[in-house]
Amino acid sequence: MQRFYGMPFEPFEKYTPVGTADDIVAFLEPFVEAGAKTLSLKACGPDPETELEVIAEVAARLRR
Repeated sequence: MQRFYGMPFEPFEKYTPVGTADDIVAFLEPFVEAGAKTLSLKACGPDPETELEVIAEVAARLRR
């Protein structure tokens, strides 16, 4: 976010799910429970394989 927008991360922090799959699910669950059907996420991680694994886990858990 800092590189993309050229500003500190703090203004985006409360709107950005970060951390483990558990952290991201906890952040997004209220939106799903409120009726959100589509979520657009951009994974950022140490490598593309890890990004895919985390997002797949998040998606599977939110679909339950």
